[in-house]
Amino acid sequence: MQVNGYQTACQGCFAPFPYLEPADPRFAAVTQFSTGANSHYNGLQITAMKRLSHGLQGTVNYSFSRCMDTVSNGGFLPFFAAGILSPLPGNLARDYGPCDYDIRHNFNAKYLYQLPTKTKDHWLGYALSGWQLSGTVFWHSGIPFTVVSTPYSANGNGIV
Repeated sequence: MQVNGYQTACQGCFAPFPYLEPADPRFAAVTQFSTGANSHYNGLQITAMKRLSHGLQGTVNYSFSRCMDTVSNGGFLPFFAAGILSPLPGNLARDYGPCDYDIRHNFNAKYLYQLPTKTKDHWLGYALSGWQLSGTVFWHSGIPFTVVSTPYSANGNGIV
């Protein structure tokens, strides 16, 4: 029945749930809050991989995505501090817009180069062979910015 629930039927009948007391008494009065919020995510991802001669290979990846929701993260995480005031049933439509974490464009490229080693000295070849150079480049668009008017107050002075 609750997040920190317990069973009341009989001792051991529904193990591992405790009998007549919560698992952790410090959190006995936990209440779940369900906003009824929803989100829609659509995306397209394209990847290209190529192995070139002389030990060079690379991968390029592009993602286009769009996320729309009423309240990101249930309104309780730092992306939208004012969300806890507005995700009330019947008022969700006014919050519908891009998700707080909606990154529309994302581009990644990575490369790997196997260093060539040619040496006649066995010990020098053992120390120098097998080395690789690699790297990653990425670019992505920013996250949405929303201007919100909230009724918070700091020492009696309203903040808008």
